[in-house]
Amino acid sequence: MTDFHFVVPGSPVGQGSMKHIGNGRMIASNDKKLREWRSAVVLAIQHEFVRRGDLFQFDGATKLDVRFCVDRPKTVRREFPVTPYDLDKLIRAIGDSCSMSGVISDDAIFVDIVASKRYADGCPFGAHITISSL
Repeated sequence: MTDFHFVVPGSPVGQGSMKHIGNGRMIASNDKKLREWRSAVVLAIQHEFVRRGDLFQFDGATKLDVRFCVDRPKTVRREFPVTPYDLDKLIRAIGDSCSMSGVISDDAIFVDIVASKRYADGCPFGAHITISSL
């Protein structure tokens, strides 16, 4: 199987902290933003399936390569975005979204992950993702 590459436009959202909403129910503390981001990831995957004209699913050992490009605030001069969201929480949202879309059988198949978070200086805003069989 070849590499599966897609770009998710928009502001990346991490999946992390949970909050109790009563009756033993928990939701992500940023539930609305997270749902919108996950939907954007699933939509980008569906668009790539249509573009390729091929539906398939990774189900063995797989590598995830993702570069998050976030907006640089006008007053920020530092080189790297050392602000929320944590890189591991951004990755968690991508893994679960890939599972939801069906492009992978389960995010447990990611045995190799290469990830970075940078300001979107010179690259489209969002997440640039490649999934590859190992």
